[in-house]
Amino acid sequence: MRHIAELARQHGAQLVPHGSSTGILLAATVQFMSSLEEAELIEYSQSYSPLFRGLVKKFY
Repeated sequence: MRHIAELARQHGAQLVPHGSSTGILLAATVQFMSSLEEAELIEYSQSYSPLFRGLVKKFY
């Protein structure tokens, strides 16, 4: 992921990852994005699927 972020930076592209399959993936993606200086956007699911919300406790 860091390599992809660096490639995007080198080419003047904005990195907008999506963490949409589970709450765990969303948490990991948000943590990664917080380590980047130029992070602005993240795509995520607003689904009520059991897979997305059932793997984390009190996901809001």
